[in-house]
Amino acid sequence: MDELLTTMRALAADGLFSAADARACGLDRRLLAEAAARGEIERLARGQYLVSPAPDLRELHRSRSIAVVDGLERTGLSHDSGLVVRGLPTFAADLSRVHVTSTRRRKRVPPHVHHWVRRSVVLDEVVVGSTTVPALPVADCVVQVGLLRGGEAALVPADAAIRQGSLTVDDLSAALDLVVGHRGVRSLRQMLAWADGRHETPGETRTGVCLHRLGLAYTPQVWIGQTASTRSWTTSRSSSSSTAHSSTRTRTLSSQRRSARTGSAHAATASSG
Repeated sequence: MDELLTTMRALAADGLFSAADARACGLDRRLLAEAAARGEIERLARGQYLVSPAPDLRELHRSRSIAVVDGLERTGLSHDSGLVVRGLPTFAADLSRVHVTSTRRRKRVPPHVHHWVRRSVVLDEVVVGSTTVPALPVADCVVQVGLLRGGEAALVPADAAIRQGSLTVDDLSAALDLVVGHRGVRSLRQMLAWADGRHETPGETRTGVCLHRLGLAYTPQVWIGQTASTRSWTTSRSSSSSTAHSSTRTRTLSSQRRSARTGSAHAATASSG
């Protein structure tokens, strides 16, 4: 059994393998079920497995998304799933279910899959490891997330995608135009106008949301450090301080000398008397 699993892991592409692949290596359904029960492999979907347990929920979701969409016609990963496979951050996402979108309804949908339907679907081919998976464009996924959970959830991946060059403001505007009439589109459009690729982390994006809501103007990524102007100002200030200190010391010494001369004159007058 251990030798068969080792062989399976060596043959698996990006850690994924199917039940058919396992049978070719001598692993039947019973052996796969036993290995999954012991935690040696991870069952992702019907007939799809991961050679070892995923290190975290996000990685598990990525692998499950690839397994779910495999072989589905006119269907692509969408919402958070379309963002996760691209390596984009998400906020407040439920990664226990895979989101897919297609042009037709399906009679049977597994409990770990959320199936959405649209009149037309444009699909990108996203490279994940050594394979490619169909997914809706980034802008569509961002807008879908925003309609599902609000503008803040949409801005987090939007900022990251703009920063890496896979999304533009025009892309977002076009994606929003496709869903005009849906509930929440107007407020989502207003919030996505705040998208800024200078935000480097989800935390910075969320801070920006708070500042916008408070009506505070700000500039992301302002350089806080010593520049030529600050060095010049500091040097000038130091020089002025030194000059002022020297002047004060000179006035003090002059006063002391005047006092000494005055004291000597009084002493001489007293002796003459």
